[in-house]
Amino acid sequence: MATSSGRSTDERKRDVLAVLERNGDAFFATASRDGKPHLIVVANWWNGSEIVLATMTSTRTARNLTEGAMARLAYGPSNDVVMVDARVAASEPAGDGSSELAHGFAGACGWNPGEESGDWTFYCLEPRQIQAYRGHEETAGRGVMIRGEWL
Repeated sequence: MATSSGRSTDERKRDVLAVLERNGDAFFATASRDGKPHLIVVANWWNGSEIVLATMTSTRTARNLTEGAMARLAYGPSNDVVMVDARVAASEPAGDGSSELAHGFAGACGWNPGEESGDWTFYCLEPRQIQAYRGHEETAGRGVMIRGEWL
């Protein structure tokens, strides 16, 4: 049931899953151990339970994920936002790009980091909190996942 604050939780969850299943780009924020923020844009793949992304192993993003294991992704424009707080569940070197993870990522995102030059790593991120809102009128009730559980 929709409320005066906009979409129902079920509608928002459906919309969030549609955004994740598009496997598009997202803004991706991490922070260093001392709290210095870092923001990039990443291609990512929703495998049905985790968000998978790849970055070069030597980057600030990789260091932050290794040190802190928490991150935030933001999808969409400011009037239709999906915010995902996630923790690193696993990481795997991209290697030669022949792993099951590499094939899934390549199929979803259109490129295989294991076939690129440089040392790439895949990170599997487990969503812990997800919010979805369309403008100020939907900020109330924006949570669709808390502590890793869909509402």
